[in-house]
Amino acid sequence: MNKVCLSGRLVRDPELKTTVNGKSLCTFSIANEMRFGESKKTGFYRVTAWGNQANVIAQYCKIGQQIFLTGRLDQNSWKDANGANRSEVSIILETFDFGQKPKKNEQAKVA
Repeated sequence: MNKVCLSGRLVRDPELKTTVNGKSLCTFSIANEMRFGESKKTGFYRVTAWGNQANVIAQYCKIGQQIFLTGRLDQNSWKDANGANRSEVSIILETFDFGQKPKKNEQAKVA
């Protein structure tokens, strides 16, 4: 099973692109705050949405927007320009719901 459920706020505006085949692709990152008793930790996650979901997120989401999502983990590996092995784990979006919109003064805090 490969399933991720997260809530968080966008740390920047989503980026919408179109593939050479004409399919919409939207990437964005969210910050998710985890609490452990008195302490807290923030995790940052890259998310990719495809098709109509990509268009909706690009149109309605901005920095600071709260989002609840489910998806699956995806790992990509490559060699960088110096020949070093690199990898990245991201989330491929499956479902989402919008949460609270950011207040005007909260947008600057997220970044």
